[in-house]
Amino acid sequence: MGDRALLPRSGVPYPLSLVPPLDALEKDAKRDRGCIVNRVVAGALRPFMTPYTTHRDLVAWQQAMLLAETVYRETADFPKEEIFGLTRQIKTSAISVPSNIAEGCARNTLPEYVHFLGIACGSIAELETQLELAIRFGFMRADAASLGQADRAARLLRALRKSLKARIKNETRRGIGANFRAGAGTLSPIPYPLSRIPLPGVQRPLNAGFRFSMKAVRPSM
Repeated sequence: MGDRALLPRSGVPYPLSLVPPLDALEKDAKRDRGCIVNRVVAGALRPFMTPYTTHRDLVAWQQAMLLAETVYRETADFPKEEIFGLTRQIKTSAISVPSNIAEGCARNTLPEYVHFLGIACGSIAELETQLELAIRFGFMRADAASLGQADRAARLLRALRKSLKARIKNETRRGIGANFRAGAGTLSPIPYPLSRIPLPGVQRPLNAGFRFSMKAVRPSM
């Protein structure tokens, strides 16, 4: 090939006088290695990157919406004097169930999500009680579809709440273990700064990572 060389990353021959200096080639190599590392990391994290889930994707919310529709249909024939009484209470409880599921799913943290699911569980228990009262008063049949749908939605809701509470417990436990192994010194869920983690073979001072206050505490009168 004579005084010609291969163009980097292309295989096209060109004069040696146009070959970039060695330091430029080293920079290109480092950049390529960085791109490869980024692709590997992205590939490793891809299984954990799940698409965002809204409340409409939850089976519990879907069944709660069906419950509200069923309740509205079956309470349409209630006595007129119960419009502002038992009928209104039943409809309010039925609406509260899917509404609280949706609000909890839109919150920022899992504890908030679980909190609103707890409110939804309370609303559906209240609804079941009111439906049973309506049956005792003769406003509904004993085999009304609302009762079966309420039981179905309640089971799904309790299962969802239980799974999220277990997830919070497991994440808290893993966070505490990670902080303790990292050298935080205490079993605390507060993340330990990575800059304060001692490197292998480096002696860490005994008081590193801790702050002590020398202020005198004056008792309140």
